[in-house]
Amino acid sequence: MTSPLVSVVIPVHNGEKTLRKCLESVSNQTYGNYSIIVVDNNSSDGTKAIIQEFQRKNPNLSYIFEPRQGRAIARNAGINSAEGSVIAMTDSDCIVPENWIEELVAPIVHDKESAVMGFEYSLAGNFWAGNVQQDENEWVQRNLEGRYVNTIDSKNFAIKAPLMKKLMFDANLKRCIDIDLALRLGEFSRVRFLPLVKVGHLHPDSFWKTFAVNFDKAYWHGKLHRKHKKLGLVSGRLSEISSVGKIPLAISRKISETAGMPLRRRFFLLVRGLAWTMGLVWSRAEGLLAGRF
Repeated sequence: MTSPLVSVVIPVHNGEKTLRKCLESVSNQTYGNYSIIVVDNNSSDGTKAIIQEFQRKNPNLSYIFEPRQGRAIARNAGINSAEGSVIAMTDSDCIVPENWIEELVAPIVHDKESAVMGFEYSLAGNFWAGNVQQDENEWVQRNLEGRYVNTIDSKNFAIKAPLMKKLMFDANLKRCIDIDLALRLGEFSRVRFLPLVKVGHLHPDSFWKTFAVNFDKAYWHGKLHRKHKKLGLVSGRLSEISSVGKIPLAISRKISETAGMPLRRRFFLLVRGLAWTMGLVWSRAEGLLAGRF
């Protein structure tokens, strides 16, 4: 069977510290029929020079400059330029294994799947990154249904191009674009989960990075909840705190759930929960002030 052309889309904004290793890993694949589309999302550092360096070595790597900043906007720019029948995605702070494309594409080619998702491991080994990875492990487990998963992680994802170009990412969302896509994709296809196909990722590795990321995620979950009124049925992280009035109950339950856990894990969950609550409250308050409720 002929191997389909795979277009790998990599968005990047000010990624000079991680992009080189990412492109080295994506450029060294066992799969032969693929191209790389790097979308420079209006970077102000040395990102462009790194992309051009790899372009000189790899004629199958193309550069796109997208002046409007945003995860969804950058991914959509790459998707619109993709010529492959399959689109694969990763992030500029990820390192992929050499058989990454081969393993991702196999279920699409041989099992007639429309979308597949791999997993991840942490490239940092400290307390914060390790706990973030544990969160990701638990999140995927809660969303598993046999060989399929009710979520999307676009840092390790592949999908048939016509379906992706039909759905696209929501450019109005700065975060939670994967969850939004998963909700809409569910009408057309399930997502096959490939737990052994892992990419290395730079998780938040400090108190402030962890707090900021969770605050931001919660804030945009609130906005996404207003777009999808039934989001709480899909996202475990919002199922009990989809309204401000339920937050005290949710906090009480979370505290009871941590009983018996190691103190360090409980501390991490406290920080994450505080950030999440503050972000969600801010989002809900903004919605009320805007007269959207």
